[in-house]
Order: sequence, then structure tokens, then C-alpha cells
Amino acid sequence: MNKRLHLITTCTRRKAGSVEDTVFPGDASLDDAFDGWYRLIAQAASRPGRVQETGELYRGAHWLRACGIASRWPGIELWAMSAGLGLRHHTDPAVAYEATFHAMPFAPATVWSLLTARPPLAGRCASLAELMQRCPDDRFVIAGSPVYISAAGQDILAGVPALRDAAAQLIIVTSQGYRGPLQPFLKRSRADMMAALKSNMTCLNIACAGALIDAMMQADARQVATI
Repeated sequence: MNKRLHLITTCTRRKAGSVEDTVFPGDASLDDAFDGWYRLIAQAASRPGRVQETGELYRGAHWLRACGIASRWPGIELWAMSAGLGLRHHTDPAVAYEATFHAMPFAPATVWSLLTARPPLAGRCASLAELMQRCPDDRFVIAGSPVYISAAGQDILAGVPALRDAAAQLIIVTSQGYRGPLQPFLKRSRADMMAALKSNMTCLNIACAGALIDAMMQADARQVATI
């Protein structure tokens, strides 16, 4: 009953601190763009005051709700899926940057594959597959837009076989636009949920994830109470 739950959600455009010149180069070939990106991240990390915890980097209502869910229940580990830094635990080091799948000229899945194969900054875990392999008994709730879920799709699928009972351990919350092989694990958010979840469209996936996690944790508590 005390298994950990990993809440994994998307990064946010709003960040604490100045981005300065740490902007993903979108006008180069894939190899050149990534070589340049790793140099920019390394330069930023070497400057005084630029490095902070991932949990302190992101700003805005979406991230605030994610932090609220993680603090509401014991045993929740909060992670971010970043288009610039890859998979980041909320305690991992980060620097302010500008990068989003929507603005890149490269396929999001290719970008995610490169970021997880060679993370720009050291962190607790490089990929979702590695995280699932390390924690085969834990539960995973992944909340994000169809673009981010599609980007990480192969990474997620690579980790699924490591889980003891993937159907019970993995939930992916995304909106109606997602089409892909993760369908068996999906919980789809809908615009008509906004009022009940007290959310806008920006926060809808994480709000839906929060409601699901609340229900799971309450069910755990009831089960413990009957033992």
C-alpha cells in the first residue's frame, strides 16, 4: 500500500530566472543543433546563480498544480518532461532555457530520444524506460499534451514490460488529439471536465491527473483502514 507514485508532467514555458542566450537553435541540422544546445546548457550551468532545482525553475498554474498534488500525498515523486533538458526529477539541477517541441523543426520523438540518450545535465534518471525498470512495483501517472505524450511514446513503451502489472500501474492523461500505441493506458481529458475540476484548458491534463491520484490515494487509505 506504500508503493511510490511517480507523477510525470510537461515542462512550462514560464520559468524563474533569465534565459539569456540559452535558446534551442532551430536553424541548423539536427546534429549541429544538438551540439550547439549541449554547449549552451554547459555554458549556462557554469555561470554563477544560473543552476537551480527543477522544481524551482518552472512557473505558472500548471506546474503549481503539479506541485500541489505531489505535496498533498506522501510517496509521490514529481518529474518534468522537458523539451530542452529531457526527464528531470524535481530535485535535479536545471537552468532557465527556451525550448519547446512546438517550435522545433525536428520530430519531437527524435528530440526526446536524443535528450534521454544523452541528458544535457546530470540527473536522477535519464529516461522513463530506465525509471520503470528501476521501479517495477511503483505506479506512474503521466500527464501531458498529445505532442509530449507522442514524443515520449517509445520511451514509455520501452519501460512498460518492466512493470509487474502495467495495466494497473500506468495511467497516461492526455487530450482527445492523441493517436498512438499508448491507447490501453489512456485517460482522456475533455473540455467539459473544466468546471468540475476548477481548471482551464492549460491545466486540464494535470487537473485530471490530480483527481485520479486523489481517488487512488483515498482508495489506498480505505483499504489500509480495513486491515
